[in-house]
Amino acid sequence: MKKTIIHSRLESQRKGKNKAIYEHFNQHYLHVVEKRYGIDIDYIIDLAVLKPDSHYEINIPWNWLVVSALGIGVFFGLLTHVLLNMVLITILIFLPLLVLAFVFILLSIRQFLIAYDRKRVFLSRYASYPIVEIPYQANNKEKYYDFIEQIENQIRLSTTSRNIPEEVLQAGEMKTLRRLSSKGVLSQNQYNTAKNRIFKKLDTLSDT
Repeated sequence: MKKTIIHSRLESQRKGKNKAIYEHFNQHYLHVVEKRYGIDIDYIIDLAVLKPDSHYEINIPWNWLVVSALGIGVFFGLLTHVLLNMVLITILIFLPLLVLAFVFILLSIRQFLIAYDRKRVFLSRYASYPIVEIPYQANNKEKYYDFIEQIENQIRLSTTSRNIPEEVLQAGEMKTLRRLSSKGVLSQNQYNTAKNRIFKKLDTLSDT
């Protein structure tokens, strides 16, 4: 699809070396280019398939938080033992253990910070499945929130301004999910889950 007008652009630095670029173009489309763990992912979304209200998600890696807390507990336990027994042989025995415990704490905290994630999530209109995830940009808050607001407003206008019928929107979402699956954005299981949600919702609507 040719980009005649690029309305806004947001570059995001994900954890590690993973990057993402989001471009709102031709009024109704969002182009996403991501690099996840060395794999390039490139796809275009018609904004009409998304719900207009995004939500904020925080991913807290509790496993690394618990491991870090245990490491801190062990470190201070060893330190207390050394301080209460200020004997040379005790210091010589426990000093390497203290160093190892301290290094372990630092590595655990590092893994926690790598896994900790804050992002804005846009769900698909009918399946309510996360399609677009935009990592929080602490170093550029104003531009980040302006971009999110622009996308949300354009999603609201995208269907009304084009008068898209309900059945066309549903078919468009199915097509989008299938395309995202083929590009590796969604796994086969994720695609099947989202597809089944749409079918279930359609069955519910037909019964009423």
